[in-house]
Amino acid sequence: MKIDVLLGADLAGAGPQAHKLEALGCHGLLAAEFEGDPFLLLALAVQHTETVEVGSCVAVAYPRSPMHLAQVGHDLQTFSKGRFLLGLGPESGSPLESARIREVVLALRAIWRCWNEGVALDFHGEFYRHNLMTPYFDPGPTGYGPPRVFLAAAGEAMAEVAGEVADGMFLDGLGHGDNLREVFLPALHRGLSRSSRIRSDVEVSLPVFARTGDPSELDQIRHRYGDVVDRVRLVPPVGAGPDAWADTVRAALAAGPSAGVEIAGMATRMLV
Repeated sequence: MKIDVLLGADLAGAGPQAHKLEALGCHGLLAAEFEGDPFLLLALAVQHTETVEVGSCVAVAYPRSPMHLAQVGHDLQTFSKGRFLLGLGPESGSPLESARIREVVLALRAIWRCWNEGVALDFHGEFYRHNLMTPYFDPGPTGYGPPRVFLAAAGEAMAEVAGEVADGMFLDGLGHGDNLREVFLPALHRGLSRSSRIRSDVEVSLPVFARTGDPSELDQIRHRYGDVVDRVRLVPPVGAGPDAWADTVRAALAAGPSAGVEIAGMATRMLV
């Protein structure tokens, strides 16, 4: 399981922070749309790292058109040499929004096929239409294929969409315990069945709100969720300072890859 870290919102410190976290051995660096545009943070993170994955967790899809998201994703995938993942979320988990974000992902796939494979752009959906791509606006292939797409699943409908069209699923606090096994994972599998895919085609990331960075607590997390999720976001306590946050990162890494702890340590302002 991979260990990822949510970057802080400070643009001036994003590059050095990303470099330090990569040196600690983290597998991925994530940026959320809390106080600013996550893609700016990620561009700086890419510039200061070499091997770690970078991605949005998450960017709200609807203020941006599929074409805009496709361009940002394409640029960051090229700049990062294939290390970028595009994490998107709706404003809610209603069936209508789930249908719309499903179409966003399908439109992204169509645009990226046009740029990477030379397939004519001809996407017609209920919410979006993309059928014009002149050579002047075609950036050409990334050289690394298109980015992976992760979807935030705050409900059953979004989990099903993630299983059908996405490469990963970010669960929120509702995706714990019985809800994870009885609601979200069955919905994910229904989506996988619709697209003739298997469970290993979609990575599942779960947030865990830990009290400390004690390795024994991480062991409990591993034993409870390690058989059903691929990534676990560990969020330290509200008010944890940078030193405590760094200790939590080190504790998770010391527990080894099997601990599967994805640390969202700088998101403490968002905890409730």
